[in-house]
Amino acid sequence: MSKLSKELVAASREELGKPFQHHYKPLNLCEGGRITVDECMEKGLGIEGYDCSGFVIASFCSVLGIRKDDWPRDYRHSYQLTPFGEDREPQYGDVLLIDSQAENGYQYNTHMGIHIAPNRVVHANGKTKVVDEGEVMGVITGIKVVDMGTLVTALATHIK
Repeated sequence: MSKLSKELVAASREELGKPFQHHYKPLNLCEGGRITVDECMEKGLGIEGYDCSGFVIASFCSVLGIRKDDWPRDYRHSYQLTPFGEDREPQYGDVLLIDSQAENGYQYNTHMGIHIAPNRVVHANGKTKVVDEGEVMGVITGIKVVDMGTLVTALATHIK
């Protein structure tokens, strides 16, 4: 377990209990995270609440000492981070990209959280409407693991 992974999990846990806020509802200007518009960088990043990717971004920014305004727009949504995902067992502090299906059959766009233990993440939970620690609800249909080091390296090419 790396020092960075411990710091990321600690930073994420500092946000426990903060409110959840969709950044793209009621208007889906970002096409479900396929593009990033200005509004995506203004909502869901912690001022009034977090969406799942905004929460992960804020946690990384805290650990790396960067401003949320400096976060690359190309990495705002879980969908945009999918190319970094791998099929492997997650390690403490890895970012998980989680596809799930609700009991009513609705297929969710990729959700994300910070892995802390088997089947447990710290995440901005749309069901409980707060940042919490626990299992992702629904039927998991796929998980991709984004290695922290890989993401930090990719960020370094965008952040000056």
